[in-house]
Amino acid sequence: VMSEIRGQGTEELKDFFLVQAKANVNVNKFLEWKNNVNVTLGYQYESTNRGGLEVEQVDLNSNLFEAGLELELFEDFEVLFGAKILDAVGSDYIPRIDEFNEVRDFPGRTEYDDTETLLAGGVKYTFKEGIYLTLQYQSFDATGRSGSFRDYTLNQIFVLYTMKF
Repeated sequence: VMSEIRGQGTEELKDFFLVQAKANVNVNKFLEWKNNVNVTLGYQYESTNRGGLEVEQVDLNSNLFEAGLELELFEDFEVLFGAKILDAVGSDYIPRIDEFNEVRDFPGRTEYDDTETLLAGGVKYTFKEGIYLTLQYQSFDATGRSGSFRDYTLNQIFVLYTMKF
């Protein structure tokens, strides 16, 4: 739990709360398989709150779920899958800030009831340790049930060459 040291546009302070959990399981080691099978699971909860008068109150909560799978089909060739889902509900104020980082005004409370989803899949070929090539497809979808933003979808395919020194 953390708190602001100075209120933004008010004397009331926001309180922040964060909980994270993540597990990375090398399934192949449990099953004594030669090929890599790696499963990743994660969860994150965030909460922002502020009391005070009705025009100062903030109550915003979000949940982030994530899952991933790396499955080695052949030596140095893997299939990849991943997903992240973010759900945010509540309200907060987004100030207008000038170039000197000073608050100019608060246009009003912003209500959230939104979901963002990222789904990905691909293949990975490892040339040697730290050097690999991936071909990936990603689909991102943002749905704003509250009208805080317009629905948005992005689909992309890309090739990524990675070389770690």
